[in-house]
Amino acid sequence: MKKIIAMIMAAVVAISISCVYVFADGNAVVEVSDANVKAGDSFSVKVSLKNCEEITSLSVKFNYDNSVLKLVDGKCLVGNAILHQVDTKNNVALFKFDGNVNANGDIFELNFSVDSNAKSDSYKISIDRVVVKQLADEKEIDLSANTKAGVVTIKSDEKPTNPPTSTEPPVTAPPASTDPSTEPPVTVPPTSTDPSTKPPVTDKPEPTETTTATTTTTEPSTKDRIPQTGDSHFIALVAGVCVIAGVAFVSTRKKNDY
Repeated sequence: MKKIIAMIMAAVVAISISCVYVFADGNAVVEVSDANVKAGDSFSVKVSLKNCEEITSLSVKFNYDNSVLKLVDGKCLVGNAILHQVDTKNNVALFKFDGNVNANGDIFELNFSVDSNAKSDSYKISIDRVVVKQLADEKEIDLSANTKAGVVTIKSDEKPTNPPTSTEPPVTAPPASTDPSTEPPVTVPPTSTDPSTKPPVTDKPEPTETTTATTTTTEPSTKDRIPQTGDSHFIALVAGVCVIAGVAFVSTRKKNDY
């Protein structure tokens, strides 16, 4: 019976020593996961251990750009934590377990928020110091040399600015304001009927037609051909004289012929 107990104790010690050797050999790695987010978003990253057996406590101090990222809180992803503390001011996470726990895989999660004015870029969440303890050996084991930072890629909604293609200054058009108080006054011609104030009206000259004078024979009208009463007597008198003179001329010729 004593031999069995001694063998069990030796096995426990051997396992504890082997785990310490894993840390001491530098095989254990502490990693922070990556994230792709937008400005103003909230996101989470996980912290995990690789190539590790069991631990009883874990203390991690983080480093990141606090002008862009803000640590909100965190939580343990291993079931039997008796101490769970995330110091958002000093960027430290501390977990203590009730006995040894398997440390391979995701150990805890950290929640961050992104500034709404953050520009598109990549930011790191790195680990400054990692300290673990084991139940079999209460000495602190520093794993700070074997860490891998997480990369947070932020894509903002800002539109890219195209470079100017011309060196000429842009032509600025006057604003098309609809405010009556800012529009230039419209000049309306006076509507007064006062002759003293009404502007003179100049008649438009009519075009002058050039006519060629032609000689035309105007026939007397019917009225002109009808003799008047006084004129008829004069004409009759003249006609009578002409008849008498003709008769006398004819008589004189006959006498001369004889």
